[in-house]
Parts: sequence; C-alpha cells; structure tokens
Amino acid sequence: QIGGYAEQVAKNTMSEEAVEGLQAVRKFLAFIHKQEITDMNLATHFRVRKSKGNSRTGRGRSLSQKGGQEMTQEGHDQLTSERELLESNRVSISESIQTAAEDGDVRENAPLEA
Repeated sequence: QIGGYAEQVAKNTMSEEAVEGLQAVRKFLAFIHKQEITDMNLATHFRVRKSKGNSRTGRGRSLSQKGGQEMTQEGHDQLTSERELLESNRVSISESIQTAAEDGDVRENAPLEA
C-alpha cells in the first residue's frame, strides 16, 4: 500500500514541493526502521520519482519552481538606488578602516567608537 501511495501522489502532482514532501516521508520511514519501531524497512517500497524538468539546467521548470520571485519596477528601482547608495559609501568606509588599521586599532567597531 505504501508504494501505491507514492505512485498515486506522483500521478496527481509532480511539483518540486510535492517531491520534497515525498522525500521527507521516505526519510521518516527509514528513520522509524532504524529506531526499530517497524520490523520492515518501508522506505524501500516508497519510490519517489524525480520531477520531469531537467534538474541540471533548470529547463522545463517555471519561475515559481526555481524559487525565484517576480519584482515590480518600483521594487527594482528601489533596490537599484539602495545598491548605488551602498556603493558610494564604500570608499568612505574603506578609508575609515584604513585609518583605524594605521592607528593599530583593528577591533571590529573601532571606527564607530572614535
């Protein structure tokens, strides 16, 4: 019956989340056998098929299956401006670290305490 369950779930859906869930069930079945809760290793009967997408290149998988997120233009612009601000502060931070190193004070928060 346990092998039939895995096949039935595989027929209905093969999303990446479903495969991960089935892998978790398989690991649980192996665990209960190792703990001697069951006499038989049921994990051997619980086969999980890989998703049909090419796992090496990611072809055949949608954006949501790859774990990516969509972004609005406003969000993109906000992140771009934040990146530019951080890059412009990089020079001053580097100079304060260099000054602290020249003074011999190499503690992590030395420039902030001065």
